[in-house]
Amino acid sequence: MSLQNELRKQNRTNLEFKARRLRDQLKSLAATISINLDTSLRKPEETPVLEVDAQWDEYKAVWGELLQANADIERLNEELA
Repeated sequence: MSLQNELRKQNRTNLEFKARRLRDQLKSLAATISINLDTSLRKPEETPVLEVDAQWDEYKAVWGELLQANADIERLNEELA
């Protein structure tokens, strides 16, 4: 049982690291999307809509990964309690 708990703790630590990385990735994507949508930097008709659309899709995918990592962390916390 102790070995299983150690493996759970290791998995939780790995997931916490992954969650931090994903949060940083989301912050970066949000900043990029914000810059690309800033109409004070370019005319609205020059907005790179296709790029922003692809970035938004990537944002949603990373967000989904973060939600899953958080759910897995919570599950491991419950198992370790």
